[in-house]
Amino acid sequence: IIPEKVVSELFKVFVESSNYKLKSSVFSLILRCFSQRTELLKSLSHLHVITHDKEIELLRWLKENLSQFKQLGEKSELALRYWDQDVQKRRKFKKKFNEIIWILKNLELVLYEETYIVEQKPLVGDNRNISKSRQQMLYFLEAHDLITKLIKDGMHTLKELCSDPNKEAEACKLKQLFTLCHKILRKFVTRNSKNQKKLEKSVHLFSKYLSIDVGQIPLICEIYRENMQLILNINPEILYSVKTLIETKGRDPMFLEFFDTIQVCNETPIQQVQIMVLNLFIGEHPNKVLLYLNENLDFYFEKTLERDKPVAYHRKLVKVLAKSGYGKLGMYLNEAKCQKIFPINKIIEILFEAEEGQSELHSLKIPVLDFFQHIYLECEKFNEEVRESEKFLEYINFQAHKLRASEEINQHMIEFLRVWVKTLRLYCHESKNMSKQKEDYEAIKNYVEALTESGRLFSEGIIPSKLLSDIQALCNYFDYDFLFSVNVSDAEEDELDPLAPPSLFKGTSVYGFYEESCCDVFKSWKKVKNELVHDEGIKHLLKLEDKALRVAVYNIHRMDESINFEKVAKALVEFIRLGRNQTSNEMTLKAIEFLAALIADPVCEKMEEPEKVKLEVQEKLNSYGAGRVSLTLLCDSSVDMSVFKALMKLSVQLLDNGNQKVQQEFYQFFINVPYSEVFFERVHNLFKEHTKKVSNNPPVTKKKAPVYKKKESKIKTVLRLLQLLCENHNDLLQNYIRHQHKSRTNYNMIHDIINLLENLVQKKYARTFLEISQCLDTLTEFVQGPCMKNQESIIDSQFLEIATGILSLNERAEEIEIYDSLKEDYQRGTPSELTGDYGGVEVLSGWMIAHLKYKCMITLLSLLEGRKDSFAITRLIRALNIEVLKENLVSVFTSYTEFYGGDFYDKEVFNHFLDNENYNSHSAENSQDLNPKYYQTIIEVGFMIYHLMKYFNDSDEPENKEIIENELFELQAKVEDESSFPGSKLLGGLSRIGMAFLKSGISTVSRLAGRQASSQKFQERQKTLESAYDFFERNTGNIEVVFMENLTKIYFYLPPEVKGLSEEIKEQFHLEVDRSSDQSKLKSLVDSAELTIEKMQHEHSLRKFFDRNKVISAIASNVSLWRELAFLMTLCLNFILIFSYSRYNTDRKDEPSLFYYESSGSDYGLGKKSTETLIMSLGFVQTISCLMIVMFFFMKVGPLLARRGWLAKEPSSEFWKAEPRWTKVLWKRALQVISAFLTLLSNFEVIYYSAYMAFSVMGTFGNHLFFSLLLLDIINRYPSLQNVIKSIVKPKKQLLLTFLLTLIFVYLFGIIGYLFLQDFFGNDCDSLFKCTITIWDQGFKNDGGIGGYLGDWGNSTDWLRLTYDNLFNIVILIIMMSIVAGNIIDTFAVLREELEANTKDRQTKCYICGLNRDYIERKTSRSFRFHALKEHNEWNYILFIAYLLSKDETEYSGIESYIREKYNEHDVSWFPQHNALSIQDQDKSQETKLIDTIRSLESRVSLLEKHIVN
Repeated sequence: IIPEKVVSELFKVFVESSNYKLKSSVFSLILRCFSQRTELLKSLSHLHVITHDKEIELLRWLKENLSQFKQLGEKSELALRYWDQDVQKRRKFKKKFNEIIWILKNLELVLYEETYIVEQKPLVGDNRNISKSRQQMLYFLEAHDLITKLIKDGMHTLKELCSDPNKEAEACKLKQLFTLCHKILRKFVTRNSKNQKKLEKSVHLFSKYLSIDVGQIPLICEIYRENMQLILNINPEILYSVKTLIETKGRDPMFLEFFDTIQVCNETPIQQVQIMVLNLFIGEHPNKVLLYLNENLDFYFEKTLERDKPVAYHRKLVKVLAKSGYGKLGMYLNEAKCQKIFPINKIIEILFEAEEGQSELHSLKIPVLDFFQHIYLECEKFNEEVRESEKFLEYINFQAHKLRASEEINQHMIEFLRVWVKTLRLYCHESKNMSKQKEDYEAIKNYVEALTESGRLFSEGIIPSKLLSDIQALCNYFDYDFLFSVNVSDAEEDELDPLAPPSLFKGTSVYGFYEESCCDVFKSWKKVKNELVHDEGIKHLLKLEDKALRVAVYNIHRMDESINFEKVAKALVEFIRLGRNQTSNEMTLKAIEFLAALIADPVCEKMEEPEKVKLEVQEKLNSYGAGRVSLTLLCDSSVDMSVFKALMKLSVQLLDNGNQKVQQEFYQFFINVPYSEVFFERVHNLFKEHTKKVSNNPPVTKKKAPVYKKKESKIKTVLRLLQLLCENHNDLLQNYIRHQHKSRTNYNMIHDIINLLENLVQKKYARTFLEISQCLDTLTEFVQGPCMKNQESIIDSQFLEIATGILSLNERAEEIEIYDSLKEDYQRGTPSELTGDYGGVEVLSGWMIAHLKYKCMITLLSLLEGRKDSFAITRLIRALNIEVLKENLVSVFTSYTEFYGGDFYDKEVFNHFLDNENYNSHSAENSQDLNPKYYQTIIEVGFMIYHLMKYFNDSDEPENKEIIENELFELQAKVEDESSFPGSKLLGGLSRIGMAFLKSGISTVSRLAGRQASSQKFQERQKTLESAYDFFERNTGNIEVVFMENLTKIYFYLPPEVKGLSEEIKEQFHLEVDRSSDQSKLKSLVDSAELTIEKMQHEHSLRKFFDRNKVISAIASNVSLWRELAFLMTLCLNFILIFSYSRYNTDRKDEPSLFYYESSGSDYGLGKKSTETLIMSLGFVQTISCLMIVMFFFMKVGPLLARRGWLAKEPSSEFWKAEPRWTKVLWKRALQVISAFLTLLSNFEVIYYSAYMAFSVMGTFGNHLFFSLLLLDIINRYPSLQNVIKSIVKPKKQLLLTFLLTLIFVYLFGIIGYLFLQDFFGNDCDSLFKCTITIWDQGFKNDGGIGGYLGDWGNSTDWLRLTYDNLFNIVILIIMMSIVAGNIIDTFAVLREELEANTKDRQTKCYICGLNRDYIERKTSRSFRFHALKEHNEWNYILFIAYLLSKDETEYSGIESYIREKYNEHDVSWFPQHNALSIQDQDKSQETKLIDTIRSLESRVSLLEKHIVN
């Protein structure tokens, strides 16, 4: 735990210091403070434990002698020239020289397993196997460095002595010394990959003085032996050095050992090296010296150089040339070169010469036959010259005669037969045209007969089992049995080259290897160390350690107010910039990595969104110059590759999520800085090198890396960087990636990536899975937007063929293979060509193939984005095999039904691919490996394939239509059936299906016959295909949108919440829509979309809940029954109540008794108790029904309303940044609860159903007369009555104002009555208030208004009374009441008209485009219903918005980004207003017909003119 004060002071020094070395040291110290666990693990991984006392004693001896050796080595220049010193010094330095020799001799002995120290001297036991433990001891004691340094300092001295004839004796002594050095180093690296890697850095030193033979070649061979990683990165200069050595010193077979070693690793040919090696021997012209050829290009065996060994050299040369042809695929050019320089007749000639008794060529026989196998037989293309060679047939017959003449089978003949029998087997296998009438058949048959006749000769010997199986297989070709009486060897004989140098111990290497048996303590320690170093659980602790440093940087201002994050970040950027001119890159590299980590995982406060915080950090660091510095260094050709890789990671983090400001910074740099082309050049070279590496070699099998090592592919980082440059459809960078118009040299990144992708897909290695996926992601980002030029560039490349290859793979197969139904289309290829020759390398698994298909389909659909021309769709239809698409559709649907069942469709079905990008090939705990079926079931692939088929079907090009009618007749028939009028469905559908079957019937039958598939299997496949079509059609939506001023159709999968789209939601939506104009309808759709989606999602959640709870589901699915039952109970109860309450001068006012009346003295009726029981029983049923209704209502509406209220009071991010106390948090939560409660109470339906339930309970358990209020539910049950209420409620403002005016008039009449007509009112007008109240009360109750209440006038005529009475009657009763009635009646009429207009609008007008029904049907010849459901379904538009809202914005296509932007702005310009694709197509077809008519008329006119002329 580092004190905060120390950390802050260190950062302060780092920020304020201007000395680079000081900053570098301080930064190193800061990193070490926060990487203690990592350093501990590194130390543990390098720790080697020894347990035996003898081993410990040996270690002490080694330390002591290596210390002495180090001291001697420091003065080696004098010791190596002791003879040039005076007498006294000569004696002294000669002694030192001899001490060096003595130590080296003993060091060589130490490497043997049974060597121990006895009396301070190594004593060697009988077992001389090399000990890995001793190798490790020397490694940790750095003995190799001391010896290498001695070689480096002394070899030039040896060279000088060798050039002086007078110093021959001294040169011999130094040769002895350096031979020991190389010998020790050779044993030091034998079968030890770690030591090999260490010494590989010094290979240039060992190859510097190859002209002086002190064991360099065997050492270099052992460094590279069986080490794929080192061989792949071999420096070509070493090959040229060996070539020069042969040309100058002579044809010594030892020199060829190097070429023999590096071409094949662990029985896997390395094409890259094979090509390099063969080019040395046979470039544009054959190298006569290396090939030991004369002027006539024939082999000869005369010595012309110092170290020539003709026969031995030819023997090794043939072996090297044979290895250059190993591997059946991709080696045709090498094989052709070898065949040209070593023709078949020459091979047979040498074989005949080798058969001569005393011939020195006898040892060439087996190597030449091995060459013949690999170059002529086991090759990519069979050479017909072999079959036509009479000498070859003559040699076969010669061997048959020789075998018959043999009296015994010796070991040499066994060796020959092992190669010769295999050669004949390969010939029979490769020569497919060999028949019984051919001479070759007769010759081989003759030899087989001789072989079977000689079976008796094997009775006294032992046949290796491999040879026996080859003999039996060869005999089987000719229906012969090989009869023998022999003991078969269980163990295979040693297959090492008999001419190779003697092995140090028996094993697979020339020098061998011994794995010592460890003691229990050592095994336990090794187990503990491996668990610690590779434990995934520790990785979490390391991440916490890394995070602690980032937290310290982000919060540095809290430790010391004088510095902050900005100062530290700027100091880091400046430190990286200054590191450009430094010799060491280590700290610069770490600074770049740390800066990238700061962006990758920013420290967020509570409730902060990580993406927003990351965006802020990106923009801050970019403003501090991080982007500029990164670009400057990326475009510097002198920057080391490790730094370049780190800079790319930093750039990836700066650009992550498509930061547009950083993108603009990159673009401006590219177009304004001339040397920016260096970046594209380096990236181009990276792609080129990686493509070559993938093409020629399998991936290196790496050991599981320690947890502290971060494993990332360099090429994947490059691809990710290019993807992010184009993220968010940046068309400027999309085009610049393809064509750098501001640079002198252009590098087309699209072609580079496709070339890489082609090689990766061809190999299909599992370790390159993420690279293939990233290639597809990057290509997708290049074209989305859309970028038309990039689309065309990809379409014109090999990408469509690559895509077909990916889609042809069967992800459901156990091994990698194409679909069974497609093998007929590839019948010309061999099985290895179909699936690849993997040589035991792990290949793509099923879930990986499914993931790559998902990525590939995204890219394919992106190629169609935004295009109105037929270029892209035509190329796709012609390039993609429709059968491949069908097979994928069947495969995906089958996987889906097996995993989920056919009826399940929910969000769990989707996004099975999300974790795939995090797959760790070194871990055994990947979820993909534990549950491959889940990750293999990617339903999105099926949807995208179906959508692509629909796009194909929509194409109006005549040639495309013909292809689709033939290949997709099932889909087209389905579409036509849906689109036709009911009257024409049958005839039209049958005719089209019939035509489709007629066109495709022959090809289908032939395909079936070729595959030899049973009719039952085919029928099952067709049935599955039909089910797949139905499933994807049922769950696919489509919309038409205006994009780039063109009308475009989009297909998308329906989000699972479509199941929650109930008729109730639809009806409510249509009732609330503003239908005043076409624009207002679309705006209503956009404005209410999220609310509607929220309802759908909640409805879907309820349905899932009901499905899990069958009892609740049974109740909820019968809500209408509960409503009917509740209303029936309400009617019954009120019928009982009206006949149960009577008083008749008794006290029984509140005591119900049905049909019982005391006043009539009747005896019939129910008593009080019985009536009460009846009401309670019916009331209980009614209450239960009410409870079910209200509970269901609150389940549907309650959570939605509560959520809205809760979110309305959600605290902002600033609230959480302030780190509020718990009291403030509690207060905020309380406000949210209150807001949710008030939102519920403010809803009318909530109040209504709450009152409904309350009245039911009070009626049952309180006063039964509350049941009467439940009769008001009739208004809710009948919409027509709702309109009656609405006609009163809707004009509430007018009615209220009318009421106020009426009140004013009454008040005025009250004043007149009070002043002038008190006598008529009597005591009811003693005050103005009482008079006004009397007029309001009596004026509306009496006929004639207030006049009817005041009574007669008397005998006299009172004009005031006359005027008063009639004026009240006219103004109040007639005019004001008529106004009230008029408002209500008019409103009712308007509501009725709106309902009728709404219904008419829905029935006769398209909601989306606004076109009339008659116009649509006339123009399209299709029903309006088809148009409203299939073309312009308003619910599809809402579901598409739901689809967009649920999708990650970085995954949007160009058109989806455009629509989301318009949706956010509430802009409806993307809707197809007064337009439709079907109408456009009809207009086009009419126009086409008109043009055809004109052309026909023109042709007729021209014919008439010719007739007239004639």
